[in-house]
Amino acid sequence: MKNSLFFKIYIVLIVIVSLAFIGFNLLAQVETETDLKQYVKEGACPDFVDITELTMKDDCTGLVWARNELPTYHGADKPGYTWQQAIDSCDNFVEPGLFRLPTVEELLSLVKYQCDQKGCEASLARDLNNDGDPDFDMPFFANATYWSINDFNESPAWTDPTAMPSPGHEDRDYKRSVNLSNGEVDSPVFSKNIRLNAWCVMDRDPQIIEKNFIAVSTAGITNGNGTAATGGQLKTVYNRQCSTDDDCDALSGTVCENGFCTDIPATNNI
Repeated sequence: MKNSLFFKIYIVLIVIVSLAFIGFNLLAQVETETDLKQYVKEGACPDFVDITELTMKDDCTGLVWARNELPTYHGADKPGYTWQQAIDSCDNFVEPGLFRLPTVEELLSLVKYQCDQKGCEASLARDLNNDGDPDFDMPFFANATYWSINDFNESPAWTDPTAMPSPGHEDRDYKRSVNLSNGEVDSPVFSKNIRLNAWCVMDRDPQIIEKNFIAVSTAGITNGNGTAATGGQLKTVYNRQCSTDDDCDALSGTVCENGFCTDIPATNNI
C-alpha cells in the first residue's frame, strides 16, 4: 500500500514539475518574441545619417532617400501624381537615372514603430536627427499614401471591361501603395490613375556602394518644379576595395578613400 501511495505522489510531482517547466518555457518564448519585436521596431530604425539639403541615408538599410517627398503641388493641373507620373518624376529627379520610385518594402522602412505592452504604433519617421522635434510636417494629401513601383498583380477579371457592370473601365490597372502615417499597405488598393504622393530613393547598382552629394543647389526644387537641381558634386563609392590609388586604375578617375575606390569630383558633375 505504501509503495502504491509513494508511486502516486511521485507521479503527481512529475506532472507538477513538467507543467511548471512547460509554463516557464512558454513565458520565456513570449518574452523573447516581445523583446525581438521591440528590438526590430521600437525607435531604432530608421536611423538617418549624412543628411544634406537633398538626400539622407538610412543607416539601417543603406538606402539613400531624397531629403523630402516630391512636392504635392508641382505646376500640374492637379495635385499629387498618378503612378506613371510618380515613376517619371523620380526617374528624372536631379538627373535622369539617379533616383527611382521605391518598392513597398523600401517605403515601409521609413515607418518608425513605438511599442509598449499593448502593441506597436506606426508613423512616418519625421525626426531625422533625433533631437525630439519633427523636421517636416506629416503629409496631408491623399491621407499620406505613397506610390510604390510594385504592381498589384490583380486578377484579369478586374480589368476586363466586359466582366464589369459598367464597361469602359479598361484603365483599372492597380498598383501598390503604402500609407506612411500608419504603415498600412494596399489599404485600399488604388488604380494607377489615382493621384497619390511620391518619394524618391536613389537607385542601387551592385557595382556601387553608395552615392553622396558633396554639394548641391536645390533652388530649382524649392521653387516648386520638383525635379531640377541647378548644380552639385556627386561622390560615388564603388564596390572595389583598395589599399592605394594604384588599385583603382581600372576605374578611371577614382582614388582610394577609406578602403574603396571613390570618384570625388573636383568640380560640379551635375
